[in-house]
Amino acid sequence: MTRDTNGRDANERTRSNRRQFLHTAGATTAVFGLSAVGAATVTASDESDSVTVLTGSYDSPVETDAVDAIDKTVERAATDRDEPTPLARSEPAGKTDSSELVAYMREMGDDGVVREYRGVTETPGSASLLHERAKRRATALERRDSWESQRGFDRNQLSTQDLDIENMERIYENHLETVKEPFGVVGTWIDWYHTRDEDRAVNAITQRVAMEPGTQLWGSTWGNNDGFAETDWSNNEIGGEELNDWEPFGTQDGSVNKSVSVSASLSSSPSLSASVSWTYSQPALMVEDQTSFHENKNHWFFDANTGATETSTIGIRPGSICYTNLPTCEWKQVCQVKTIGTFFEESTFHDHHETFGHHENLSVQHC
Repeated sequence: MTRDTNGRDANERTRSNRRQFLHTAGATTAVFGLSAVGAATVTASDESDSVTVLTGSYDSPVETDAVDAIDKTVERAATDRDEPTPLARSEPAGKTDSSELVAYMREMGDDGVVREYRGVTETPGSASLLHERAKRRATALERRDSWESQRGFDRNQLSTQDLDIENMERIYENHLETVKEPFGVVGTWIDWYHTRDEDRAVNAITQRVAMEPGTQLWGSTWGNNDGFAETDWSNNEIGGEELNDWEPFGTQDGSVNKSVSVSASLSSSPSLSASVSWTYSQPALMVEDQTSFHENKNHWFFDANTGATETSTIGIRPGSICYTNLPTCEWKQVCQVKTIGTFFEESTFHDHHETFGHHENLSVQHC
């Protein structure tokens, strides 16, 4: 297999009452007498703790106005809280001419954490896969809410079974997936943790990055080639960025099963640390840490270098922690997260490659 890595940088609106989901295949389908266009553009209610699912088709994608309506609902709920609350969101940093948002899910729980799913397809026939995954994510949240109320579970513990959070609070979760048939799926799970003192804020971003090859999903001839995950703290509007710690640190090759952490001292009490620790297993990948400490940018390149990693799901789990200026009531971008994957198809003379992924701007306000 030829490696080609040089220069690769490479509506329905439905709200669940915790018992019911409505779905549509496209923006022109009528459901229960209400057209999907009307459902997608209707003003969101104040029930921000419910799970909202929007679905569309490649020709009639989820409307931006529908997503904005949900954003406003969440902002109103945060404003109504008794104490100032950090509120986080993400927005696509850009899209290709062929990419369309066909599945969207959002919830803001009683703990104030916003949880999202965004499914983007670059091919007309792949929307159903993302619809199913959005529904599965929403159902998981519904069940978790039920477990909490019935058994007294803590939501943070349920969603972070392998995480240890010290002197920080989770403020945001986002699961992004971009599918392009017959090549594969690129996915990113983003978890954002935040704390602040009198002088500055501390933000930690952990990611679970995955590539699913077409040969596994659809029986096509396309496998995993390589990819990268990036957290660019310099791409921000809030200022004062100072990258402090990250994992994985340095280059590693082969299977990995270990515990790691990222931490930063709080200026109000230098002996007190804010940290996130996690345990992860990683298949036999070659991972190059290309982080630029001077530029406040994390970049991890990974390469599928065995037959097993070329034909099955692979991934890495990086994270970093960074100081920034304090957030205000105005939305300010804190960083940009990018995941790109390249898939390959063997050929007699020259392997074919297909590269795609996603990048999101993460923003915060504190009112």
